[in-house]
Amino acid sequence: MYIGTSDGISSNYVFNDLEDVAVLSLGTSHAVRVIHEKGQLNHTYQNFAYAIHPEAYLIGLPSNNGADVLAWANKLFNSSFAELNAIILNPPETETIFLPFINGERAPIWEDTAMAHLFNLTRVSTRESVLYAIILGMVFNIKQNVDQLAKLADFKAIGLVGGGTSLASLPQLIADVLGYTLYIPTMKNAETLGSIAAVKGKTFQMEYKRVHPNENLGYTRLYDKYKETLDEQYK
Repeated sequence: MYIGTSDGISSNYVFNDLEDVAVLSLGTSHAVRVIHEKGQLNHTYQNFAYAIHPEAYLIGLPSNNGADVLAWANKLFNSSFAELNAIILNPPETETIFLPFINGERAPIWEDTAMAHLFNLTRVSTRESVLYAIILGMVFNIKQNVDQLAKLADFKAIGLVGGGTSLASLPQLIADVLGYTLYIPTMKNAETLGSIAAVKGKTFQMEYKRVHPNENLGYTRLYDKYKETLDEQYK
């Protein structure tokens, strides 16, 4: 038995005119997936791998926490997506680390009782620096899942779909942190074509916005601190 389609399959088939592309779906939650000829499994990562075709598997990792983290921050700080967008464009200095597990978490830690945490708050911390740390925490969590997926299957770029793409400055931040070029469909609701492509075996030539990563922006140090903090909390 093979699954005809699902939201994950449809999202990946949006990009079936491209080669070596994994797909990041960023909505309320997030997931990273890639189509692979073998059912790769890693018990540490607890990734999924299910048959979608006699010679293809969808491999990936799901998270409970995506852009819902940003909506939660807006409620907590009485901020807005416009303000978050401005903060990403003009980022403040921050040493604050945010673990974004407001909904518990599946990948990468698989802990349903996990909670969000803020670390390294000082008297010089500002509202903007804390909001920026929350944004980075969400993106760093995505990076962990992308890095784990890269150990299971090769890919050279990432397709990005979902409501998270509506925040204008966020795709560039994601590209910078992940270190991959992003392909974003210019067509709204491109997953509809992905469903047709999956079920009918068709290939559509899509139009994409390409977002290339900038290098040497200092995220490595903060990401390493994020991982150290995460390991201390969830060993």
